[in-house]
Amino acid sequence: MRARFALAAWLAAGCTISVPDVVSLDGGNGGEAGRPDAGHHVDGGKGDTGAPDTGSGTDAGHRRDSAGREAGDTGTLKDSGPPCTTTVSGTVFDPAGALPLPNITVFQPTGALTKFVDGVKCDTCASLSSPAFASTTSATDGTFMLPIDVSGGAMGIHVVFQTGHWRREITLPSVIACMNNPIAAGTARLPKDRTEGDIPKTAIAMSSLESPECLLVKMGISASEIQPYQTPTDLARFQTFTNGIPKLTTTPASLPMVPTLFDTALDEYTSVFFPCDGTATTTATATELASFVTWADTGGRAFLDHYMGVVLIHTQLATTSWPATATGTWGSGTGLTPTAPAQGMLLAGSPGPKGLEAWMALKAVGGTATYGAPYFGTSTPKEEVTAVNAVTATEWARGQTTNAWATDPTGDYTLTYSFDTPIGAKMSCGRVIYNDLHVPATRATGTTFPAGCDTTTALAEDEKEFEYMIFVSTACIP
Repeated sequence: MRARFALAAWLAAGCTISVPDVVSLDGGNGGEAGRPDAGHHVDGGKGDTGAPDTGSGTDAGHRRDSAGREAGDTGTLKDSGPPCTTTVSGTVFDPAGALPLPNITVFQPTGALTKFVDGVKCDTCASLSSPAFASTTSATDGTFMLPIDVSGGAMGIHVVFQTGHWRREITLPSVIACMNNPIAAGTARLPKDRTEGDIPKTAIAMSSLESPECLLVKMGISASEIQPYQTPTDLARFQTFTNGIPKLTTTPASLPMVPTLFDTALDEYTSVFFPCDGTATTTATATELASFVTWADTGGRAFLDHYMGVVLIHTQLATTSWPATATGTWGSGTGLTPTAPAQGMLLAGSPGPKGLEAWMALKAVGGTATYGAPYFGTSTPKEEVTAVNAVTATEWARGQTTNAWATDPTGDYTLTYSFDTPIGAKMSCGRVIYNDLHVPATRATGTTFPAGCDTTTALAEDEKEFEYMIFVSTACIP
């Protein structure tokens, strides 16, 4: 089982020069800043001695090359020193610019970005990558430092932030060679809508119990990108269906049912987001169930909350392509209700994932403020799975039925787990997240979308875990 959402922090060191060279993106020459050029050369880090240049050639105050010469200088520099390193740094955030995100790939492209195509396919990290001068990965707290090539600075310095099919490219206004250049706060983030970059095409079910569409808006997704499904050519990145009577109404008000998605439209989507519908009696035909399994095995990404996971993983697929015991130990499928609010425990280290607990504990995230790390609060948990198959699945968070962690430090049921598909295959293509947390019902306070969404109340601790797992579900698989 591959490690999930592994985090790395990579720091590049730059060199110093006596007077910085400015690389301007407005087409200027970028000579030495702050004083006229007096005919001296920068010595590659040792400082300008003030002595006249002994090399031949004409010094016109132009930009220096990588060896320290200025344009038009044909002489030999006596001590050019090693080439220096230019870097950019910052913190990657979610679309709202509120929560820092780990494990986001940051790179400077060397050409056109790889074109993403909507629909299900067996994408890998390699197939979704683009040619790059250099790349790095954001650390647990979202920070990064990226070495960049400034030789084409007059044409603009581009930096890209990407995880799976989420991708945003920005152009830096200016950089200074041979030093680190911090990116302005709030600039390094994932896109809010398709005008800012790429977002995976996602089918989302609206239900009477939860309002994940409101959580997406709170995460920073533009409401214009969350629209009812009408035709296969719809461009909105989150297209809504229903598995019951939606808590919030939309325009148009009539939404297609989830089984319709399985019948005719599933292959159009990279991912699906199915909340709990309040009952485990939702049915689907054998053909529809087989369609869902094939879609996931081919590369689809599914985020399933409570009863939709019970239906699709346990109740109806238990005797078909995904045996219930293949990924976890399931109960009766009727949803035991633990003490609420619950004190969930985030797993860290082997065999659990190493990133979620450390991320939630960050002061900038505040995901463990109520109980203290590694615990977080969740308002409406359910108990369906008591353990996971450590060979085929990864457990991210656990619960204890009565919050009696002092006497039962390992807990007695699973809150969140994931497995890659096809189950047990040497090469994974898709991913399924099962979550027993629920989006707090109070996130939807009105009757219509998006006006009825509460976007002023801060994200609850379980909503932050929810958001983290949404990006886990769509992250690339090596």
